[in-house]
Amino acid sequence: MQATKQREGRKAILAGLYEQAMNEKQTIMLQAESNMEKAKTFAMNEMGKLYVTTGPRVQDIMHVAFECNPEALQGGVSTERVMQVEMEPWFGVPYTCEPVPAALVQSWHIGDPKMFHQKGEAAAAAAAAAALHLPPRNPFQPSDFALRGGVSGRSSGTARQPTCVKKTATVEVWHKLDDAFDTPRACVMVATGPQERGGLASASEPAEILLLAALLQDALREDTYLAEMFGLECHVAARGRRLVIRVYGFSHKLPALLERALREVATHQVDPARLALQQEVLARRFCNSDLQPMRHAAHLRRLALQEGIFPSKEVAAAMATCTAEGAQVHLDRLLRRGRTVALVHGNVSSQEAEVIGDMVSSVLSRSSKLDGSHVD
Repeated sequence: MQATKQREGRKAILAGLYEQAMNEKQTIMLQAESNMEKAKTFAMNEMGKLYVTTGPRVQDIMHVAFECNPEALQGGVSTERVMQVEMEPWFGVPYTCEPVPAALVQSWHIGDPKMFHQKGEAAAAAAAAAALHLPPRNPFQPSDFALRGGVSGRSSGTARQPTCVKKTATVEVWHKLDDAFDTPRACVMVATGPQERGGLASASEPAEILLLAALLQDALREDTYLAEMFGLECHVAARGRRLVIRVYGFSHKLPALLERALREVATHQVDPARLALQQEVLARRFCNSDLQPMRHAAHLRRLALQEGIFPSKEVAAAMATCTAEGAQVHLDRLLRRGRTVALVHGNVSSQEAEVIGDMVSSVLSRSSKLDGSHVD
């Protein structure tokens, strides 16, 4: 009974504080909460805890109740050491804590006309809102999972061979429809490079082609990240004198990722900063390979059996001397002299394979014409 009387007394006190606050700051309360009954319940239920535990401090209750605004709800640090440089304990990184700028807090009130009192403030907030938008829709999200082929090859016990769907002086495209796995996936491999056969002339050739493959893979990192979210993969590798682009995954959006990779190959401009980064990455990779017995033995076996293979130390030394201009010339020469061979395999019809072949031919042929200004 006594506890009930205490609760009723507290509610009566809080109700009185609420009425007093409403008389003094009625405008603010109306802006903050249109439902007066809900605001009263909040004051009686929540603020009552503060009143009971800290004593009869009316001003504190009123301050908390009427300062619930965006500025007060931002996390911050309020100490005497706020401007001092702190040290992160794990990695030893220096950092500082500073209050959130008032201009930034003001920009968060986008869409609230009550927060703008001067001409031009609302327009500035609207301009800031343009940058605060959701990212564009992932272009590699598949929606067509229909199977293009049956299981005739598997049922008859014979395997169909790839067929050539496009052949020109510079492009050759082969196609094989999946008739065994019955999944909406496909794989496309595109190899482009010089037509001449034989070993490499010097260690600078494999060094430059390895650097180009790494640079192209680096340039495609944003697209490959989006594609990986929906089961698509794209890899650029060096094979002898050629660049090999391999795209595999769900077949619906595979041509879009392949076209993006081919356009990057056709229009890539070597960035000296990214070149220096890839030189460092590949140098570490060569060093680590020499320290791994299995990889080192495999490399020695290739040196003994395959013509035109150079020791990894020579390739690493040649790679360290490569320049952005030299790598760009090598890429332009590769596109201009190269012949492209592609294999389309999986859940892709022959008509779709022909479209892919036309796209490969169009992108790479246009790049070779644009690069015709370079001389050997």
